[in-house]
Amino acid sequence: MPPVRPAQPDEVPRVLRWTLASRATPPPLPDTHVDLFRAYAEIMKLDLTRHWVIDDGDVRANACTVVPSPGRTAMVFLPPGFGRPERADATIALLAEVERYARDAGLRLLQCLIDPEEVSAAPLAAAGYRSLARLDYLERDVRDATRDFAPCDDASLAWRDYADDHRDEFARTIVATYEATRDCPALNGVRHIDDVMAGYRGATRFRPEHWQLLLAGDEPAGCVLTGEIPLRNTLEIVYMGVVPRHRRRGRARHLVHRALQLARTAGLRTLSLAVDKNNEPAYRVYAAFGLRFSMSRDAWMRVLDGPTNG
Repeated sequence: MPPVRPAQPDEVPRVLRWTLASRATPPPLPDTHVDLFRAYAEIMKLDLTRHWVIDDGDVRANACTVVPSPGRTAMVFLPPGFGRPERADATIALLAEVERYARDAGLRLLQCLIDPEEVSAAPLAAAGYRSLARLDYLERDVRDATRDFAPCDDASLAWRDYADDHRDEFARTIVATYEATRDCPALNGVRHIDDVMAGYRGATRFRPEHWQLLLAGDEPAGCVLTGEIPLRNTLEIVYMGVVPRHRRRGRARHLVHRALQLARTAGLRTLSLAVDKNNEPAYRVYAAFGLRFSMSRDAWMRVLDGPTNG
């Protein structure tokens, strides 16, 4: 097998036509798809210079792309069919190169989203990745108000926008919502809350008013963190959680309703999110608000050795 090598700058568009593909949009992707992703990356200030290939004639099927992001994490993109037996060794070699880069860069967490119909995830397991969750992606048109199910007015409830002065309060609330969570519980304790918040903030276009704390009296009851996805006219729920003692009181309905209001106020068309398929309580709330399935991805993660910084 030829050695792993970095892709040359003039090869990057060609590599992306493979690594960004899926079963729904099989490789090689049209240039328009690649151009759109590169425009998105430029807006979000993402580093699109990390690509590795194993030469295989004129086809870059054995390739990977790594996109680092805030919070000491990175997303790994592999072409469809990376788990086929004839390509497994090449995939493992590529992932080993990715890990060397990640350690040198001080990253803590590598993630990879794959099509559930992928022939095999064995190379990921062999490279030290473990299955995190099956994520279902849901969305709805926020212009349709027929299924908003506004919660009953409750004078004890109030909202607080994010501000640097309230950062610690947001951080404590986020950590509290992780207790006994059904939303990707394997992630708990993997990263320090500073990295987690940096990751949430960097996932979409951040605006302080799009991060909301739900207060019950003087006490945080939950939070909904949203952000605009550039070029898609979409507001994404990056994270939503309820503090344990406030669960089963309809608080999640308030949070989703708030996200709908934020999307409309911003003049956006769609509200979207990803939910752990096993998180049945959250799934029911989202479905009640008219969020519908669009696709699934299996999330895998590789936690690198080293301190979580607290």
